[in-house]
Amino acid sequence: MSIFRDRARLILIPAFVFSAVFVGHLLFYKIVSQNSSPIWWRLYVLTQTYLISFSLALAFAFGAYALIMAKGRSGKAVAGSAGIALLVWFTSACGAPLIVVGLGLIGVSFGADALPPWVTTLLTLAFISFGVYWFHRKGAAVCGATCCATSTGEHADLYKEIGLNMEKFSTQQCVAGDLYKRTFTAQQNRPAAISYFDDMVADIYGLRIREIMAAKKQGQIVVGNFCVFVPEELILAAGGISIGLCAGSQAPIADAERVLPRNICPLVKSAYGYAMTKSSPYFQVVDFVCGETTCDAKKKTWELMGREISTHVMEIPQMKREKDRVLWLDEIKEFKSKLEKLSKKKITAESLSQAIEIMNRKRAALQRLNSLRYHRPTPISGRDALLVEQIAFYDDPLRFSEKVNILCDELEKHVQEGIFAAPAKAQRVMISGSPMALPNWKIHNLVEEAGGVVVNEESCVGTRYFSDSVSSYDHDLELQLAALTKRYMKINCACFTPNQDRIEQILKESQASGADGIIHYSLQFCHTYIIEAVRVREACEKAGIPFLAIESDYSTEDIGQLQTRIEAFLEQIGGRK
Repeated sequence: MSIFRDRARLILIPAFVFSAVFVGHLLFYKIVSQNSSPIWWRLYVLTQTYLISFSLALAFAFGAYALIMAKGRSGKAVAGSAGIALLVWFTSACGAPLIVVGLGLIGVSFGADALPPWVTTLLTLAFISFGVYWFHRKGAAVCGATCCATSTGEHADLYKEIGLNMEKFSTQQCVAGDLYKRTFTAQQNRPAAISYFDDMVADIYGLRIREIMAAKKQGQIVVGNFCVFVPEELILAAGGISIGLCAGSQAPIADAERVLPRNICPLVKSAYGYAMTKSSPYFQVVDFVCGETTCDAKKKTWELMGREISTHVMEIPQMKREKDRVLWLDEIKEFKSKLEKLSKKKITAESLSQAIEIMNRKRAALQRLNSLRYHRPTPISGRDALLVEQIAFYDDPLRFSEKVNILCDELEKHVQEGIFAAPAKAQRVMISGSPMALPNWKIHNLVEEAGGVVVNEESCVGTRYFSDSVSSYDHDLELQLAALTKRYMKINCACFTPNQDRIEQILKESQASGADGIIHYSLQFCHTYIIEAVRVREACEKAGIPFLAIESDYSTEDIGQLQTRIEAFLEQIGGRK
């Protein structure tokens, strides 16, 4: 009995310590999350850092104690405790593996007659090694989380002002961290000018939100949109700010699925989840959102979105006949009236001409960047190019255009100096299909981790967004509105029928980019793109272009399967060269 009591204490003491640390940490966060003072947040970050260090030190201490206890002993619980610990290890998140290390070491220290002492010792060393491995691999993520928490503290007063749900936001906000470091900053030959976009992502919920709030206080309106059909020129002409609200995160989907059906696309669920839980600063600062009728899931969700935030819906024609053009012109005029009423500013030919010039400049900068990707070998990775395209929906358009052109200047020098992001033999892939909203980098990451390089996106964050400029008629508002109508009707969304223009555009972009193959990416349950992939496949087969259709969501559950399929596709392309 005494041996049993000794061993029970061995479990109870560390279990109590870990429980006290965990509960205390949660209670402290609860206090801090309801206090806007940055001092409280800095204290929280400091204690969080020390708690992580303490947990790691405690795990090592148990390891050393277990080694001493293992001398001359073994334990029947060794295999069971090791198996359970490993299971929890691979299914836990953040700091939980440290607790698993400690519990695993305690289990090993029990000893079993079935195993000799040297086996017990090896298992103990294995758990300590796991602790070292986790700290090495996840250290960047811990630092990233600390930086995010610091950023949250610095902007706590702002978040309180806009009514942000801090409890939800704190668990969803960090797109910079281990994932971002592994996906972007670890790449070779990155241009120095890309640092602007890295910094933008690192504080995407901070400085830009402050800029927007300052503009609102000066009388500017802020309009959120979910589609490249929404004419940003009109928003700018009304003195407003346009923000893209398409969401590419898995984080708010569970909340959205309490209201919405599970079998609709993740983009819609993610966006609605943010609005519903008030956990995105961007949703909190817009004056209204502009939805559109590109699919059934969207147009029915906007009815529910209207309960959370003021919502205007534009009717997108489903065909490209003359009467559809007339319908779209009417929708543009109605949107113009909505903006004028809210901003209390008349949109004139002069203001619209200036707005058209700003957007044309932005499109030209993105077109320039995309054309540089067509060089073989390419001077910029597909991941970095995608990041720039995603930032386009958040940043100030004039500043963004300037920064993209600075990036292009550097890339042109890299081409001259022979500095490239991928080797000449890398398989070049074009991705077509559904939009990839921030922070959805899944497919690009898989392609480029497998040795390929993405050289073009035929999507709503890619060429569909920045192809074709708008003709400017300086002194005729009606002609300007007609020109907007014409330009936006050229967008080849899968919502149109028939849609031969999009098929031809895909083939054209594939040839221009020098792509060795096409991956058609469809968001799960996005029926328009999933079905249209059939015709894209047929066109690619006829043209002799290797083709792969992928359907996915924002989760990581299908990473292994997708990795296998993409690696096989790249091997297929490589075998054709």
